[in-house]
Amino acid sequence: VGSEQGGLQLWNVKQGKLVYTFNGFADKITVLEQAPAIDVAAVGLSNGKIVLLNLKVDVALMEFTQEWGTVTGIAFRTDGPPMMATSSVNGQIAFWDLEEKKIAGTLLAHNDGIFTLKFLPNEPLLLTTSLDNSLKLWIFDKLDGTPRLLRYREGHSSSPLFIRYHGAKGDAILSAGEDSSLRIFSTISETLNVSLGRASYNRKASRKISEFN
Repeated sequence: VGSEQGGLQLWNVKQGKLVYTFNGFADKITVLEQAPAIDVAAVGLSNGKIVLLNLKVDVALMEFTQEWGTVTGIAFRTDGPPMMATSSVNGQIAFWDLEEKKIAGTLLAHNDGIFTLKFLPNEPLLLTTSLDNSLKLWIFDKLDGTPRLLRYREGHSSSPLFIRYHGAKGDAILSAGEDSSLRIFSTISETLNVSLGRASYNRKASRKISEFN
């Protein structure tokens, strides 16, 4: 169990007893994730630091720091090379090579904070969800080891403001939202959903045109 004060404890759930209190950390613990290795867990902190901790002897085995602040998710790849992924509040993902103990690459996966980050067991697949109201599945099948987007589902990242049925058959819904985007949602299949783009509004340019006129 991790706390906002940086404390970390190990509990026996069946007996409801405290087993051990760890040395803890100076910053808030935001994520705890069991590593594939026995007795090892990854601890994510609000300052962007990730610590791989040996729970049996209370010793830090490795430490990493992501540049984008608070760690929102930690995942371990189990199908091949020893890799750890960490996510952030701005949609970035960092991939860490645990053998070389260094960063292997980064990915801007979403337009907002990521709150789900999971490698599928024994598959080269990474699942992410975000506050931008999207779910994405990434696959590691490129020669350089970087992921590509395999599938995704997404909607408006802010509340929809205008919704109407569209087309003669009535099998599509046209919607506009507070995120300034226009979308068509199919009532038959999600694979037919389409984003028609996002509007941009330059207040300064508009003001200059009005003053000129």
